[in-house]
Amino acid sequence: MLIVISSADTAIGLSLDRFQKRSAAKLQKKGSIVKIYVGNLSYNSNEDSLRAHFGQYGAVSDVFIAKDRETGRSRGFGFVTMPDDAQARTAIEKTNGQQVDARTLTVNEARPPAQSGGGGGG
Repeated sequence: MLIVISSADTAIGLSLDRFQKRSAAKLQKKGSIVKIYVGNLSYNSNEDSLRAHFGQYGAVSDVFIAKDRETGRSRGFGFVTMPDDAQARTAIEKTNGQQVDARTLTVNEARPPAQSGGGGGG
C-alpha cells in the first residue's frame, strides 16, 4: 500500500511497510519488546526447552529455532522474544557463555538482518 500526501508543489510517497517497520524499531528501542539471538545451540535443542530455560528470567512471548529445510534438524541457532526489556537484559547476561546440553551458548540482542545488494548479475 502506498500513501501519497500531496501539496501544491510536492508529492511525498511513503510505503506503509517501511512506516510499520520504523514504528516497530522505535517501540523496541523504548524497551517494550526485545528479540534475543541464541547461538551454538545443541542440534537436539527444541523450542520448549529454550522457552523453559529463558522463562527462568521472565516472560517469553515467542521462541524460534532455525531448522534445516531438508532434514528438519536444528541449524544450531534461534531467537527468543521477551516483552520486558529488564528481564531480557538479565536473561542475556545470565545465559551468555552458559553450558546447555554440553554447548556454550552465545546470547545477545538480535540485530536486524543485513541488507543485501540484490539479486546478482545477469
